[in-house]
Amino acid sequence: MSRFRVLTSCIAVFACVLLHRPAAQAQAPEQSLALPKALASQPIRRLSLQEALALAIENNLGIKIQTEQVAISKASVRASEGGFEPTVRASVNHNDSVSPPASSVDGMLGQTFESQSQRWSASLGQTLSTGTTLSLDFFSARNKNNSGSAVEPLFYGSNLAFSISQSLLRGFSLDRNIPRASILKAHFASKKDLEAKRIVIADHVLATENAYWNLAEAARSYAVQEASLALAQEQLSLTEKQIAAGILAPADRISSESSVAQRELSLVQSEARLSGAMDALRLALNLPKDGWNDTLVAVDMPQIDSQQRSLENAMALALEQRPEIQQNLLDQKVADVDRRVADNNRLPELDVGFSYGLAGQSTVYSGSLDQLQGLGARNWGVFANLSWSPLGKVAKANSDALQSSNKIRKLRYEEFLVSLRSEIRAALRTLETAERQVAASVRFRDLSEQSLEAERKRFLNGKSRNLEVSRREEELAQARTAEISARIAFLKAKSALDLATGSLLANKKIELEARR
Repeated sequence: MSRFRVLTSCIAVFACVLLHRPAAQAQAPEQSLALPKALASQPIRRLSLQEALALAIENNLGIKIQTEQVAISKASVRASEGGFEPTVRASVNHNDSVSPPASSVDGMLGQTFESQSQRWSASLGQTLSTGTTLSLDFFSARNKNNSGSAVEPLFYGSNLAFSISQSLLRGFSLDRNIPRASILKAHFASKKDLEAKRIVIADHVLATENAYWNLAEAARSYAVQEASLALAQEQLSLTEKQIAAGILAPADRISSESSVAQRELSLVQSEARLSGAMDALRLALNLPKDGWNDTLVAVDMPQIDSQQRSLENAMALALEQRPEIQQNLLDQKVADVDRRVADNNRLPELDVGFSYGLAGQSTVYSGSLDQLQGLGARNWGVFANLSWSPLGKVAKANSDALQSSNKIRKLRYEEFLVSLRSEIRAALRTLETAERQVAASVRFRDLSEQSLEAERKRFLNGKSRNLEVSRREEELAQARTAEISARIAFLKAKSALDLATGSLLANKKIELEARR
């Protein structure tokens, strides 16, 4: 009779195992999004990676600062163009004077001299992108005095003059780049600031993505520990049933209870890591104060894509896409402009010009204007001015300094290329290692699941002990955690390679101002 009870108890226990085993295996670590009770009770905010990146770019203060810097540099471009915009000037002047006699004859007559004058003028000037200076000036005056030498006691005078001047050597070039040097340099500086913004955004995108995947890893690791605790509790329940059936001694309960306690400790530690990873993502997103109370859930699954990647292809992509490379090209353009200006400054100054003017004078203002139209009083002139410093010490010193600066820039660029190649090699090596670790971890997890299943069957047949089952359960938890970590490490390594090649923003579909 006792043998019959033992047999029936074993059958019941075996059936219990069969009923519980599929549920345990269904706890795929990369699919579970279990949360601790303390976090699950808070408002839950589910985020995809793309949503997290968009939020991080929108809220990051460093990106906002760099955006304002780009706006400043664009304003500097507009300011540099101000030297070629038209300039309008106007003036009004009034003088009234009473003068003592200028000679003894005037003194004997007791005469004083009174005069009044009003003058008004307007001018329009502009410098063209060729360096040509244009000027149109209009001048009128009203004069009234009692001097015997005056043309009339009251008369009006008007003048209209046009002038043009052009530098032919210093400050001149057929492609207009010399006169427009300040505009070109401001434009290059603006584009360089835009590349600097790309660097800031790319760095923060990588940091945010790493924080996102850290949260995903912590959440899935917590799920693994929770599943591992469930397995340990199930094993404890099975052990108690076997003790009750007389199959195992009561002392066997100790090892099962120890496994449960160990899993509970691991779960508490995993919960702490999950909370820390959540805070790190909140910081990367720069959430407002009330947003820190939300429980963040990373909903994207770690997807692995296997591609052939070569060092030369990665280097070619980096030379095309890295913002630092674009900044160096812009520095080269600025250096070319500075060199041309320095060489041009060693030339003599040779300015030529032409002027033409009309004059009118009458006792009435309209009459003076009519005379301007009649072209009765006119003048014209041409000029040429030459200025030259034969030794050219200042210009030569500036040119030598620019040559040294350009050599420094080239050396730093070569230094950067060496560092870039090393960075890409390291990123490729890390990615290759991560890909191999994923394959190994998948194999490890699959074998651990099979080992646990086999060990539990042996335990039911009385050929194994709780200690061995507990060890297999621990191995499975480690294998699942290792697989999650390997998948996350692969994604991080892939993004690090994208950052090294300058393609991170494009691959994340983050749109920025196009390079022109």
